[in-house]
Amino acid sequence: MAKCVIIVFFASIGFSIKAQTIHRITVAINQGADCPITGLSQSDVFAVYPNPAATSFTIQSSIREAEIKLIDLNGRKVRSAKMTDGELKVDVLDLPKGIYIIRFEYQSGSDRIKIRIQ
Repeated sequence: MAKCVIIVFFASIGFSIKAQTIHRITVAINQGADCPITGLSQSDVFAVYPNPAATSFTIQSSIREAEIKLIDLNGRKVRSAKMTDGELKVDVLDLPKGIYIIRFEYQSGSDRIKIRIQ
């Protein structure tokens, strides 16, 4: 049986954008011969602000290129865009209020973040 030591840190990055503090989760993995976990990096960080959003939100990332999909809670894709320079602004003024999932798909994997449209 494989054994891995996984440590998760949650901390403020230390800056604010429009009164929204950006947070990040750092995952430290003690990888060895018995640890099959791959593809995670401390540098794979996505910041989404503001959250909640009224007219638009911005995504900033250490990952320069990613496919971004905005999905409603019924599983329907309501927006998609390609991030090519580590930053993307997404307009949401025409979307109904509610909770959405932002799905990031990039070369080494994918991530999800919830966002509230108000």
